[in-house]
Amino acid sequence: MNFDLGNTPLERGTTLIEASAGTGKTFTIAGIYLRLIVEEQFTVENILVVTFTEAATAELRDRVRKVLTTAAADFSVGESETPYIQALIERNTGNRLQVLPRLERAIRDFDQSAIFTIHGFCQRALKEHAFESGILFDTELITDQAQLVQETIQDFWRKHFYTDSSPLVHFALRYKSSPGAFVSLTKSCLNHGTPKILTGAAYLDSAQAGHAVIELFQKMKRLWCLEKPVISQLFADLSWAKLPLNKSGVAQKHLEAITECLESDKVTAETLEWIGGLCSSALAKSTRAKKSAPAHEFFKLCEEMKQLERDYISGLEVDCIEFVQTELARRKRKQNVQFFQDLLSNLHNALQTRGGTRLANSLREKYKAALIDEFQDTDPLQYQIFSKVFATGEENFLFLIGDPKQAIYAFRGADIFTYLKAAAAAERRYSLPDNFRSESPLVHAVNTLFQSGKDPFIFPGIQFAPVTAQGKADEEPLTINGKKEAPLQLWIWDDPNIPATKTNAESLLPRIVAAEISRLLAADAKLGECKLRPSDFAVLVLENQQARLMQQALREFSIPSVLHTNESLFATHEAIETKRLLASIAEPSNERLLRAALATDMMALDAGQIDALAADEQGWQNRLEQFRDYHQLWVENGFIQMFRHFLLAEHVRQRLLSYQDGERRLTNLLHLSEVLHGASLERQLGPRGLLKWLNDQIGAEGEPAEENQLRLESDDNAVQLVTVHKSKGLEYPIVFCPFSWKPAKIHLSDKNLAWFHAEDELALDLGSAELAIHQDMQVRENLAEKMRLLYVAITRARNRCYVVWGKFRESENSALAYLLHQPITPEADLWKATAARFADIGEDDFTGDLASLATRSQLSSEGETIRIGGLPADEGTPYTATEKIETPHVRTFTGWIEGNWRITSFSALKNGVFLEMPDFDAEESVEKLPAVERVATFPTGIRSGLCIHQIFQALDFTDPSKVEGVVREKLKQHGFSEEHNEVVGGMVKNVLTAQLRGIGQLTAVPHRDRLDELEFYFPLNEISPAAIDNLFRKHDVVGLQSNPPPQIGRLTFIPVQGFMKGFVDTVIRSEGRFYIVDWKSNLLGSTPEDYSREAMRNALLNQYYHLQYHIYSLALHRYLQRRLPGYDYEKNFGGVYYIFLRGLDPGRPELGVFHDCPTESLISDFDQLLIPSGTP
Repeated sequence: MNFDLGNTPLERGTTLIEASAGTGKTFTIAGIYLRLIVEEQFTVENILVVTFTEAATAELRDRVRKVLTTAAADFSVGESETPYIQALIERNTGNRLQVLPRLERAIRDFDQSAIFTIHGFCQRALKEHAFESGILFDTELITDQAQLVQETIQDFWRKHFYTDSSPLVHFALRYKSSPGAFVSLTKSCLNHGTPKILTGAAYLDSAQAGHAVIELFQKMKRLWCLEKPVISQLFADLSWAKLPLNKSGVAQKHLEAITECLESDKVTAETLEWIGGLCSSALAKSTRAKKSAPAHEFFKLCEEMKQLERDYISGLEVDCIEFVQTELARRKRKQNVQFFQDLLSNLHNALQTRGGTRLANSLREKYKAALIDEFQDTDPLQYQIFSKVFATGEENFLFLIGDPKQAIYAFRGADIFTYLKAAAAAERRYSLPDNFRSESPLVHAVNTLFQSGKDPFIFPGIQFAPVTAQGKADEEPLTINGKKEAPLQLWIWDDPNIPATKTNAESLLPRIVAAEISRLLAADAKLGECKLRPSDFAVLVLENQQARLMQQALREFSIPSVLHTNESLFATHEAIETKRLLASIAEPSNERLLRAALATDMMALDAGQIDALAADEQGWQNRLEQFRDYHQLWVENGFIQMFRHFLLAEHVRQRLLSYQDGERRLTNLLHLSEVLHGASLERQLGPRGLLKWLNDQIGAEGEPAEENQLRLESDDNAVQLVTVHKSKGLEYPIVFCPFSWKPAKIHLSDKNLAWFHAEDELALDLGSAELAIHQDMQVRENLAEKMRLLYVAITRARNRCYVVWGKFRESENSALAYLLHQPITPEADLWKATAARFADIGEDDFTGDLASLATRSQLSSEGETIRIGGLPADEGTPYTATEKIETPHVRTFTGWIEGNWRITSFSALKNGVFLEMPDFDAEESVEKLPAVERVATFPTGIRSGLCIHQIFQALDFTDPSKVEGVVREKLKQHGFSEEHNEVVGGMVKNVLTAQLRGIGQLTAVPHRDRLDELEFYFPLNEISPAAIDNLFRKHDVVGLQSNPPPQIGRLTFIPVQGFMKGFVDTVIRSEGRFYIVDWKSNLLGSTPEDYSREAMRNALLNQYYHLQYHIYSLALHRYLQRRLPGYDYEKNFGGVYYIFLRGLDPGRPELGVFHDCPTESLISDFDQLLIPSGTP
């Protein structure tokens, strides 16, 4: 059923909207958003929109804002040029003027709109519902956990490999396993949540496996002694064998090696490798078609040994996966960090706990409607979250919008089977039928191509529905010499003299594509009335290496190009050279390292020049001195100052730009310097530390974090070289797909495992008895994804698309083979039947299939829309730019910036600074007195305050037995000696056992009833010290009128407005009341009386802490108003506790604990003073 944006009713419950490429998915989302504002009277805060990338989020926000603005203008005049808005106006004729204020409010409040990435939504939900979720407020979000994963796997590796002498361990080390392989496998598991893992026989640890190997080895030795002549005879006639086994001397060498191994008493890794070559499965693979492999009991024993190896390695892999999952979570908790995927896991887990229903209800109440964009890229965890929160709400709208034909991110954890499950459960299912992107003939060509056979996307749940061209691109058609040509060009590799291999294709196709681009640029080729430019072309590739080959080919024709890839910055030549340079600067007296630095492209000395310089004693000393200066600059002023000075002093920019790919090199180098600068600041790294960090990044595996992916070297007029994954969501006038013939197959590195789905659940087979079956299932799933990649690639084109095809080696399992060469009589395993047919396809059938496709593509008005032809010549004309390039100039800023608008805080108001971090008791002490009490021996200051705060964050209050361990760990982390352990431990225990009115002892407060480091923001009126002072005196805050302290009016901050930000140490919930608790390690004096209520009051007033806790009280009051149903200040707000840790005395409970509860009228007046009226 088609979705009509203007007229299809919006119904509560779950609605699935399936898009196709170019059918206006984002346009539809914005339109639904508008209709919810107009028809359901929702506010922008009531409508949740979730997508998957920051770029898509920004686009959606921009599109929705523009739609609201357009609709408001159209409603004000009563008509619209946009059909669905016109339909809205007509349905609201009677109350059009009532709708207009809703639209104006939506525009005014749009900054409050809930348009997030999936991770942004989870983070917001966890923070806003922290009591329900149990998540710490100050948890740091890290964008890349690769280093943590690497360190955890290295720990596993050391534990299992470094101290074990088992032959299987050595075999695994030498032939099968590496930290890199374990990293790759483990990262895949982390990306895919928790797959079901299948293994072979029962798990054997190293000792058990080693014993089994020795036992089996002895059995093989006995059999070999008896049967060696018989076994040798089986290899006398090798007519049954394939290469390389039938090559002269190979079999004999193998038998001799086996004999030597079996005559030894020691089982080595080499022994196991030679035995593996004679196992039954290996011999079967080496046997010619229609021949029989030799059979013998010895070969079966070899197979048993092989299986023992597989079982042992798969057991290690399972252990590694489980270890990393557990240990990684522990390390992240300890470091108080979380990765993007943890946001999903934490919210999912929170929804499954005892308070999960309350959390779901709270989210459901806030978000009346949810629109999930790109839903085809969902995963089981995401779907369970949305299903739990929104699909069960009878009053809520849940729209799932996506295109299963474009589900191409399985490597990131996206799961098409989850989409199919959700689609089946949806109450309504619609599709978007109209294509607004491409020329009409191209739309027809794509329809024809994907209707060439049965189940074009392999899985029956994903069907191809032909779309209707709306002719938008027809207004500017592609013409060559004034004529139109077939928009889908199928180039066939038909040269009998050049085999269609991967090597030949990657050598020849880039030049052929570059030649075609040069031909079109030189011809009278136009889009509408505009001549073609390089930026009108895109070449879509599957791998980064293919993009580099294309760029080199384009350079040969002087055609500018730009790379869009997800390649890691640390995998570049510039990263390696920067490492060499920094190594030399870190050790400026090391002449070997200096030679390596001088040989980099940044300095560009060849071997002869370096030798000549080294022979010049004074010149060489000058160079050494120069590098010592760089080193000194780095140490004293930081990395970035040193590196900028180096670039300038050594003329690096000019030198790099002299290369053909100079822009690329310079972009990489500057990007790298920026990343290194960030790491040096964030991690507080000096020269050696930063060099080690860079080396770790270069050695890391897997997809890099977004900020570490290569940037564009230029945005000038250039051919776009883009991976298909990067191209999704984009469009280009002319698209080339030169590598879409590549087959779907299991990589050699993964030959002993299989990722597949069983009953829609993801599973990982690490060596079960059904591994071969499951690998078949994986190939089928890989083929389905290749088909979706092909669809994405072809549908990026607006005017023309080129696709290369031919009888490429191993391409029987390719998307194009399945699409174009299905057998006439469909079979149950269609993909296998098609592969079998194509593997033996004759020339007549091959060309016949293609001719049939071209015939079916004909339009009466256009002729063939798909042209079948051979590869064109690789000759073209070098490109010469003809357009005028304007010199850029800096625009003059003529606006006005509000001088007193800023984000401020208690620290800023008190000290005149503008950066707020959690308060860690910066004051050394209120007064310096002799430290005769033991608690005074613990140092004062920020470091001590930070340490104390982290102790309380890490503690489970209900388990005092853990105090000593936590105190010991945190004091060590912060550089304090062990002599302070007892003193600090005693202070902490005193706090936990102190009686706090309304709370009791903290030992009775479970983690779910406390929040640590509650971060807050609220909007701020323009305020001044005098205004706050007057208010506090009016309400006699902590006795200001009777015993005046230093006036708040003496603070020196200038009047400010904007936002107030801060961190509340801890919020505790007890019997329905909420209390602020602030830990103070300040030293007030050396006697118990220095911590009396009057002494603490004076300390609070002298340090303006009374201002601090009133700001915190207002923040908590505001938070509870929004989050706590039926909130009442008198009933639910318990006040503020300032705990002076050094003053608590179990024998004198009145010391060290300051409590105050501001009156409701004071908080109300403070609210009016600080927060603009109308703020919700």
